[in-house]
Amino acid sequence: MNYLDKSDVLSVWSKGRIVGVKEKNAYYLTCDAADENVIFRLREMLGEPKKPFHLMYHDIYELGEDVEMDIAEMLELESATAPIVLLAIKKSQDRMTKLALNAIAPEANLLGVKMPKTTFYKTLLSDYKKPIVFVRIKNNSEYLAKKTISSLADAFVLNAGEEEVNNVIRYSSIKYIRNIVSQEDTFLVVAGLIEKLGYNYKELEKKQVEKQLQSSKASFFALLAEHELLTAKENILGVILQNTNELDNEPEFVLYRNSKFTDSLNQKSTEEVNIVGLLKKTAFLLLDLTRESYEGEAVFLLENAAYRYFRTNNFTKYYSYLKENKIPKEFTKNILQNLKLDIAKGYKTDFIAAKIHITIAHYITLVSNAEQVSKVCFTGGVFKNLWLVELLIAFMKPDFELFFHKDLPSSKENNRFGQLMYYLYHKNN
Repeated sequence: MNYLDKSDVLSVWSKGRIVGVKEKNAYYLTCDAADENVIFRLREMLGEPKKPFHLMYHDIYELGEDVEMDIAEMLELESATAPIVLLAIKKSQDRMTKLALNAIAPEANLLGVKMPKTTFYKTLLSDYKKPIVFVRIKNNSEYLAKKTISSLADAFVLNAGEEEVNNVIRYSSIKYIRNIVSQEDTFLVVAGLIEKLGYNYKELEKKQVEKQLQSSKASFFALLAEHELLTAKENILGVILQNTNELDNEPEFVLYRNSKFTDSLNQKSTEEVNIVGLLKKTAFLLLDLTRESYEGEAVFLLENAAYRYFRTNNFTKYYSYLKENKIPKEFTKNILQNLKLDIAKGYKTDFIAAKIHITIAHYITLVSNAEQVSKVCFTGGVFKNLWLVELLIAFMKPDFELFFHKDLPSSKENNRFGQLMYYLYHKNN
């Protein structure tokens, strides 16, 4: 493979072409963020028709003209780790930069943006003075199982220096909770957490982990360990909502006490409720989806619709489909019937999406009350949805102590830490 001189990259971007950046562990596919044609071509080559792409800016103040940004988000962007931060997109008339948003983030209200961390990108973007789209392709990526890397870009440049690490952070709008959406260097965080406990991570990884947990319970165990709740003597309710097709049969409500798990009896007393399944069914009904083009798309688009409503309206339990603080015997059937009635009445999509979010938060509150617990833990990819988190905090505090991930993402990336902590806990007890 022939590599461009670094000085030629700007010319290739400006001509509407894709530049691949070769790094030690990955490739970056980059192009001009204003050129709709090249972004759509990139989507076609990757087979990603709708998944939102991220942008890298050269100037924090120009970025501030395109997105809504608070001081905490600005400090996050300018921190040493330079993560991707999800920020609300300003209306077109308020934006400074010409962006091909329909190609970059179709149907999304939030834009994933970052400032360059490495000298390589700082130098290039300082000269280019415009944002670029960038897509990270790991060396073991499924993309490369289908195509050679040379077919995905028009030209390549070598970055032999420090690599960008693209952790994704999001802040909620009201309670200002910091949420780790995804974390590429999770193994480093896990190693740090393990070594804080006095263990050598590399040595521990070599050992056979004898007891294996279901993926959902491993995620719950990771959260318990993060908050030092493994030795709690009281029942703790775990709400585990994994937004992935692989985990549909795992329990969503689990009780934990002194290293023992039991399924929530209250949930089983009504029916085998599947909240993630309900969210997906709602999205398909409401948004006319026929299939997901990427994992988690349905729930993501449903949150987008609710987001548009919550940005300009208050939320209240009054709009819950659960009346009189009771869980109906046929919960899922009841909710879907009410939802179809609202569609028939001509209610706006954003309002109905908000109502289903309010209903889910109300349902979790009722289950927590029925289980007579004081502590509730939340894990799983659905809790990347910070409007749902906002609703849970509004409905459940101060009656419950609520726990969310603080060092690890809420998705299945935390499973390895949960498995290791489960092994250590049983080894030492």
